[in-house]
Amino acid sequence: MNSTMKHWMKVGLAAGLCLFLYGCGKSEAPEAYVIGENSAIPLDSCLTEEEGGAFVSVSPTQEEVEKAKKAREKAEKQAAKEKEKAEKKAQKEKEKAEKEKEKEEKKKDKDKEQDAEELSEEVSAGDGGEASEGDGDGEAPKEETIVEPSEEYTYTYEAVPAAAMERYAEAITAEDQGFTAVDMERVPLAELPAFDTEEGSVIYAKNGAEENTLFIINIEWAEGVHTITVRCPEGQMKDGVSAGEEAEEAQEVMTLVEMMDYVRTLKPSALGLEGESMSEYHLIPVQGSPLVDGEVCRHVNIYREDASTGTNTFISAYLVGINKVYRLDEVERTVERVL
Repeated sequence: MNSTMKHWMKVGLAAGLCLFLYGCGKSEAPEAYVIGENSAIPLDSCLTEEEGGAFVSVSPTQEEVEKAKKAREKAEKQAAKEKEKAEKKAQKEKEKAEKEKEKEEKKKDKDKEQDAEELSEEVSAGDGGEASEGDGDGEAPKEETIVEPSEEYTYTYEAVPAAAMERYAEAITAEDQGFTAVDMERVPLAELPAFDTEEGSVIYAKNGAEENTLFIINIEWAEGVHTITVRCPEGQMKDGVSAGEEAEEAQEVMTLVEMMDYVRTLKPSALGLEGESMSEYHLIPVQGSPLVDGEVCRHVNIYREDASTGTNTFISAYLVGINKVYRLDEVERTVERVL
């Protein structure tokens, strides 16, 4: 899992746990995920009492949304007043300029008449023509389109079973919902991630109701907590496959299951680890197909249980290719071949 995804997962989990601990869990489960004209079925529709899984909270709450809307409406009214005030001021300045121009034109005409009187004794009547009004109708300034930040909601769940996630994946990608599982670059995925891992993520997206917008449902899970972030950023869906998937089509690539089976057969020492068997470690696959020296690899994180605390401790990350294994430094984003 890349550092960006880990960062957002931590943010989401922190928000969800905070809401749960501070009593926001009283929110009612949503009947749908809704932003403007966009809507989608919620995860709640795939949870059952027999399997477990429960909705905890939503942020922002309905009260916060209403408060934000009122603040936005107030700001819009204030902006309208300021615009009207500016337009009145501009109109006054325009009228003042026109009067000055008319006065100047009259003065010029009067000077012409005086010159004519000096040159001729005959005085022509009606030569003081009316002052020209000029065009004065300059092009109206174009109004700027104000793009407001997209709404974003975070729904928190706990103890969601993998079976419910699989049902939700099937439901959300059905024709009546129209979502597609995509990567971070919004390119469709060739396959869904495994939902029975201790931590992971998946993004569903489709074109939004408004032009040049996306309706995105981003799901992340870790430590028994699922956070679902729903938002509508600007952008469009992309066609085709990602660079890693294009490479997969051109060469032999291990599946996630094959990669896991292969790593389990290795001696820990081959990976620079302690112990006699890889059964002493927990292997967590990460969705994606990173390229190393032009070769498609699979990503796996390795954990080991701490006997004193009973928790899993992260040991290292590896990228596994055909007969090649690299240790990944996720902070420096560098790799070192170990096998």
